Amino acid sequence: MYSQESAPRSIGGVLDGAIGLYRQCLPRSWPLAFVPELALSLLGSASESRMRAAAAAGLPAVFAVLRSPAFLLSSAAGMLLFLIFNFALIAHINGIATGRPASLRDSCVVGLRLLPRALAATLLIALIIALGCVLLVAPGIYWAGTLMLTFTALVVERAGVFESMNISRRLIKGDWWRTMTIYSVVIVIAAVAYLFMGLVIGLCASLFGLGNPLAVGVQRLIALIVSTLMMMWYPPALLAIYYDLKSRREGADLAQRVNALPAG
Repeated sequence: MYSQESAPRSIGGVLDGAIGLYRQCLPRSWPLAFVPELALSLLGSASESRMRAAAAAGLPAVFAVLRSPAFLLSSAAGMLLFLIFNFALIAHINGIATGRPASLRDSCVVGLRLLPRALAATLLIALIIALGCVLLVAPGIYWAGTLMLTFTALVVERAGVFESMNISRRLIKGDWWRTMTIYSVVIVIAAVAYLFMGLVIGLCASLFGLGNPLAVGVQRLIALIVSTLMMMWYPPALLAIYYDLKSRREGADLAQRVNALPAG
């Protein structure tokens, strides 16, 4: 059972909290991850079919597909759907973490309401990271790390775009390496899951033959299940990091205020 951090935890404690929250919310929040992954899978299958047909006709046909309104619209729709449900998922899991669970419908409303902020934050963060990488790779990596909790702050604090970015920077400041260490483990766990998926898909192809309809169906089902589970994995991990850093920052601020009191 997940318990919200009331005091700073060790790196292992934060990871244990993330796993505990993941296990707690999985039976209740999974539809918010399944719906966008299913939609993206269907959109991807349609795009894959068009690209396969275009590849047989030559490179110009491939570029024509990439520039086609259908491809551009499906890509835009997939991105918007992902953002809406990702924010809905963060809101739903945060409700479970804080003991104020919301319905799936109410969480989707939150995702829709935050979509304009999500688009603005995505664009700003992408520009900042790109600028950092153009100037020098290291600043881009550093800025990406300091802004990684922006989306979490957008949901938890209901803050604006710039305020959420400032919250993320303020929380991670002084704990950049520790935060990146925790998040690296989160990424490794996801990578192991995707590696397992690749091995199973490869096994299906070897057993049934490449292009076999049964093998393709099984492969897509496995990919859908793993993608759903992994979309569910990141919000609990980021929330565990967020609340741990918040307790650390609030504790440090309290200590500073106490030390600033006049003696006597």
